[in-house]
Amino acid sequence: MRFDDVAAHEGLKRSLRKLADEGHLPHALLFSGADGSGALALALALAQYINCWEPTGGEPCGHCPSCAKYNVLAHPDLFYLFPIVGGDKSCTEDFLPLWREYAPRPYLSATDWLQAIKAGNSRPLIYSRESDLLDEQLSYRIAEAKYRVLIIWQPERMHETLSNKLLKFIEEPPERTLIFMASIEPELLLPTILSRTQRIELPLLGEMEIYKALSAKSLEGVSDADCREAAHLSGGLMRKALDHLQGDKTREARFVVFLRLLALLNPARPFDMRRLADELAERSREEQLELLEAFASYFRELYVYPLRLEQISYLNASEKRLAERMAGAVSSKNVRGISAELDLASLHIRRNVNSRMVFFDLFLRLAAQLSSGMKQTGVTASAIENLC
Repeated sequence: MRFDDVAAHEGLKRSLRKLADEGHLPHALLFSGADGSGALALALALAQYINCWEPTGGEPCGHCPSCAKYNVLAHPDLFYLFPIVGGDKSCTEDFLPLWREYAPRPYLSATDWLQAIKAGNSRPLIYSRESDLLDEQLSYRIAEAKYRVLIIWQPERMHETLSNKLLKFIEEPPERTLIFMASIEPELLLPTILSRTQRIELPLLGEMEIYKALSAKSLEGVSDADCREAAHLSGGLMRKALDHLQGDKTREARFVVFLRLLALLNPARPFDMRRLADELAERSREEQLELLEAFASYFRELYVYPLRLEQISYLNASEKRLAERMAGAVSSKNVRGISAELDLASLHIRRNVNSRMVFFDLFLRLAAQLSSGMKQTGVTASAIENLC
């Protein structure tokens, strides 16, 4: 992995290189950013850089014995912890072949990993049974590297027992051992871990930064206008911009579910709401939370669109057709109430409340919030269904 594999964040990369070159790198770093921000890739790039025999131009050389092993994520002094699913005996080592296939992707997301490990309705975790393995790995003599590196992806998913074990290693690190964590929700980590690590935060990128990065890639069949549109719709994430250019099937699928929901609200169709709630309850917890986040984004866009402020509108062509049809249905009278209902549903999902009940209750409450606005603007179920 190279620093250049992660677009932009040049100041951050310079700071990391400087710390590494001067030998002042903290032994415990916490990289954090939105899902798909490239935090894991940056941690891997730094690990490869500090162990490279001949770093060149601020990058690992890519061909020395150390880099050759890092290129396939199979260095004897490189260890991993990451969330998995499985029975009582499963551990990260069982998933290493899959990890080595997916981890090199610069913008790997939690959803990508969920699908790769076939998590289904199970919640991936870093189990307490990894504790003994971690003890064993960090007790070995360093085989050949300048520094032994432990990479932990999504450390917020660690069992408390393992978190406490990690805290011990952070407080009393073995010689020449670095711990790099890449987190999506760092606020869920133990406060004692947060206070003992140096935070490296990857902020959302500016629209122009993403546009320049996309243009520099010279992607086949992608025009300058395509790059500008993708950058505008990216929400500050290079991952989303690339997804848009490649045909974002996930976004399309979520939009279809949103249309199905809207079609059930005026008039309210409780039986069909229950069927949709049952369907969504079969998805993983992470997918449910992402869907609720998408709903919140769509309702925000429906509220903003009539203002004709293109610079803060982030809809593609299909979504704009819905916004035209729904103009006025989401207004200052109900937008706060809608947002509050979605926030409450997300909170309940995070707390493992029965998701069928959560979604069904949410749909009924959204119908109460939206039915008046939809009636006044003449938005009917058939009008929405025609957009599907």
